[in-house]
Amino acid sequence: MKLRSTSIKVLLLVALCLGICSTNLSAATCTVTYVWPVAGGTAPTAAQARPHNSVVVDIAFLAADTSCVITHNMQLPNATGANGIPKISHFFTAAGAVSFTPFFAFTSATTITVDKNLTTANSTGTLRVVIERPAGAVK
Repeated sequence: MKLRSTSIKVLLLVALCLGICSTNLSAATCTVTYVWPVAGGTAPTAAQARPHNSVVVDIAFLAADTSCVITHNMQLPNATGANGIPKISHFFTAAGAVSFTPFFAFTSATTITVDKNLTTANSTGTLRVVIERPAGAVK
């Protein structure tokens, strides 16, 4: 039974690393809703993201939420943030009584982690996040 439990954990870890599962299992997570180029709770595939230069996402944080992972699947090889790729812009579409400032981390060539860093009561909010890549070829 212990081997089976370990196998499941390894599979979940692999899924997280590959961007298949957009859930951070180590902390309370927000709700991710994709707006463009797909609509709903499932991230765009690499094929769906390829012809577009942006991915638009709504993320809803509850007070206890601490982070979430956005899967953009743009396959950006140099997505480090230090060079400004991808460009991330955001604004609140709804906010609770206690404000928070989101922190964006470039986790991989296909994902971005958003940390709330605050779990105070009424620190809720919904963000519209736009992830943009360069219009030209990325090297």
